[in-house]
Amino acid sequence: MSSRYKQRMVQLSARIFGEYRRPDLPSELTRDRIYDEKVRHAWHSYHHRNEVVIKKLSALPMDLDCHRNHLYYPPHPQHVDLIDKLRELGLFRDEHLDFKDEIERQKILRGKRIWKYEPKNKKN
Repeated sequence: MSSRYKQRMVQLSARIFGEYRRPDLPSELTRDRIYDEKVRHAWHSYHHRNEVVIKKLSALPMDLDCHRNHLYYPPHPQHVDLIDKLRELGLFRDEHLDFKDEIERQKILRGKRIWKYEPKNKKN
């Protein structure tokens, strides 16, 4: 059994982050040291079922969860395109690509870069 402090901290974090929290036992079950095991068990099993249902509904779908579906493959091309677009907009820094661009720029300034002639298409 966890301490009262830990229980209160769990309840507070659940309230702050909008998560489900198991309600306290009603005073009828704890008042005057009346412990009816059947009623107490029914209370706990009902709220335990609520927690199980909430956990199942808040989980990722099976086809997208890499831990439950071994055939899941993340959409790498879409991720690469998104990162490239964010880099163009200046919202993402890829230090390796920045380094490669800088090396290329310095090669051009030193005259080490070999330019290939590509004729422009003439419109007739």
